[in-house]
Amino acid sequence: MKKAHYRFLFVNLPYSGHINPTLPLVKRLVNAGHTVDYVLDPSFKDTVEAAGATLIPYDNYASDWSDVHKYMKAFEQAYATALRVSGDYDCLVYEAYFVFGYKLSKELSIPTVRLFSTFAFNQSILEKIRENGGPHLTFMTSKNPLYVLFVKYYENKKEMMVTDDFFDEIVEGNQKLNIVYTSRKFQPQADEFSHDRFSFVGPSIEDNYSDDMPSVPYEEMSRPIIYCAMGTLLPRFLKKVYQKCIDAFADKECSLILSVGEELNEDDFEGVGDNIYIYSKVPQVDVLNQSDVFITHGGMNSANEGLSCGVPMVVHPFVNDEPLIASQLTTLKVAKQLDLKKSDAYEIFEQTIELITNEQVKKACTEMKEIMQTLGANECAVTKILDYLESQ
Repeated sequence: MKKAHYRFLFVNLPYSGHINPTLPLVKRLVNAGHTVDYVLDPSFKDTVEAAGATLIPYDNYASDWSDVHKYMKAFEQAYATALRVSGDYDCLVYEAYFVFGYKLSKELSIPTVRLFSTFAFNQSILEKIRENGGPHLTFMTSKNPLYVLFVKYYENKKEMMVTDDFFDEIVEGNQKLNIVYTSRKFQPQADEFSHDRFSFVGPSIEDNYSDDMPSVPYEEMSRPIIYCAMGTLLPRFLKKVYQKCIDAFADKECSLILSVGEELNEDDFEGVGDNIYIYSKVPQVDVLNQSDVFITHGGMNSANEGLSCGVPMVVHPFVNDEPLIASQLTTLKVAKQLDLKKSDAYEIFEQTIELITNEQVKKACTEMKEIMQTLGANECAVTKILDYLESQ
């Protein structure tokens, strides 16, 4: 099926961590002369259109619903909307957490690409995530009331599934082409994922400057520069972690950059010395390129960016796949796992400085940086997708 112009239908869930890696791919496909329509929460309209795609908003869905209501309905409405608009498309592309993409691919009967913004899944990896992901695990543990509600809601909606089990649907939903936004070296159980079906293209990292980003004054900062960002989940809980880091590095021969999110600001913290720089958000890749160490929760996007910038990491995982990511980072010897909430200021300072000066860590970080930066990311993904379509 070799054509000069392909029409792509993207389908995704309304979670930035799963959307952001797909946008540079959309942009490259559009720039190459192809058409992309994107089924998504209508609140992402500007983001999708900035990448060059046309947003198709979920049917019967309101962005001002509660988070729980949106969570419950997004899967169903994404599926129903994609099914309704399907027709004259050459390729379906969906992110791996959209579990009903497996059945959708069967219904549409067109070439399909599955994108993984986190690790590729098999049964063993899913079980590890379920065991270690904590009480707020997105939708993979029966201990989570939201997950129980989710399963109950969808138990009579099996028409959106190929199998009879939610987890089987996740594992068995792999396509002929699966694109994973990291490296094989970082992927757990990498040998379990065949080279002919799984393409590890490296992280989807783009220039993340925008007009509302602050100008970070690196030139006035003392070395080493420590950058700390722990994601956007549970901001009031994270306040305690950020305060611990301030206590650890205030008035020391170093500089600490904190990215604390929109719900916190400098007035929420005590003992903020002249070497502490607090922002609601920063251009993370730019900051990482200037930093000597990264204190992180170990989210996949942050871990990939840290690896690509060659920055050693202190990792405090909280939920979801973060414990598994932290384990992989420590196995690669590019990070140290530390419970920031239980550690005192002295221990946080000492462990962080030791990581910066560790020659084995420096070597491992350099190696991973070279691997990540030579994989090709979305340029490689576009080539893989077009080659796949031509082969059909």
